[in-house]
Amino acid sequence: MACALITLVSGSTFYYGFGALFDPIIDEFGWSTTATALAFSLRSEAAAVGSPITGFLVDRFGPRKVMMGGVLTAVLGMLWFSRMDSLFPFYASVFVIALGNSGTDSRIGGLAVSYWFIRRRTRAIAVLTLGIGLSGFVVPAVAWMVSTHGWRAAVVAMAWALLVVAFPLTLLVRDNPERHGLRPDGDPPHPPSTPGTGYQQERSVFTEHDLSLRQAVRGRAFWLLSLAFALSTMGSSAYTVLIIPALLHAGHSHEIAALAAAGVPMLSLPGRAMTGVLGDRFDKRKVVAGTFTVQAVGTLVLAAADAGAPVVLLSLLLFAPGFGAFLPLRTPIQAEQFGLKALGSIQGSILGVATIGGFIGPVFTGAVVDLTGSYGPAFAALSVCLALAAPLVLALPKPALEPWRE
Repeated sequence: MACALITLVSGSTFYYGFGALFDPIIDEFGWSTTATALAFSLRSEAAAVGSPITGFLVDRFGPRKVMMGGVLTAVLGMLWFSRMDSLFPFYASVFVIALGNSGTDSRIGGLAVSYWFIRRRTRAIAVLTLGIGLSGFVVPAVAWMVSTHGWRAAVVAMAWALLVVAFPLTLLVRDNPERHGLRPDGDPPHPPSTPGTGYQQERSVFTEHDLSLRQAVRGRAFWLLSLAFALSTMGSSAYTVLIIPALLHAGHSHEIAALAAAGVPMLSLPGRAMTGVLGDRFDKRKVVAGTFTVQAVGTLVLAAADAGAPVVLLSLLLFAPGFGAFLPLRTPIQAEQFGLKALGSIQGSILGVATIGGFIGPVFTGAVVDLTGSYGPAFAALSVCLALAAPLVLALPKPALEPWRE
């Protein structure tokens, strides 16, 4: 629960809330759409640097210390961001915030949860990701603060929210259960004496299947997941970051744009809840491929946002649940392929590759807008990237050893 609340705060400030700053920054400094979008793409570039590092640190020191450092780094970056007055500090401060955020988001929380759950891992992580989904309720408040008090005051308020709310919560995070004399899934401290049952069976599955980072990199599963996640992130990052300026550009009101931005995390909640059950009962490869396909259709629909509010709503009803459904599956599908021994390092490396797509998505969109004067062609192209991610996941090898299911 602590991890869920931490992601709620970080998601409402840095991930979804930052979309409300896009146009005010352009209005104040007169920068191009591409130049401004580049800063938001730097969030992904920082994650590409930070994910392997934080993954290694989680394996070595546990998630709590990583989250504590992440919150403090993000706070310092936001305070710097609130005082920037040119492109270099703009880019640099966003990079620092993103480095901090890479230690507080659902990826680190997912690692913490993965240590504590085996049989119901996907469902547990689904509950965790509800935190960032609920952050959508905060986005209208961020947009209101930007419009009434200015974007600088809004960023300072975000920094205080992280420091006052998120940092104390990191103290409640616990490392893997063995360090506390406990067992995953709430099993009794001493495993049953019957060989091959219960906790012993579950644990033997993972110890036999555990891979090191070096072993994982040599396999095709590592690169299939890296490329699939990169393609999907190209589309999802542009959608979530640029939906407000895209809708304003299409002629919608500020109220509609803010509600749509809030709708992404809020409408993702059903997807997160549903996949928590599906991911523990069905082939995760097929479920993940389905989430990418639904996101692709929703992104394609957004390309016609100037057709009216009903089209925007249809896009949200498709993209948001698909986006939400994927997030709880991200860590479990990696655990199923690689085991738990070096999961932090492996996930950090995969997401480090994948975030290249997150960097390209917004910049590509901004360049297309500057060239064509429309967001439509960019979103149409990004929908193809999302669609191509699905067959890559389906090409993953079937896990030789799967977690015991109830």
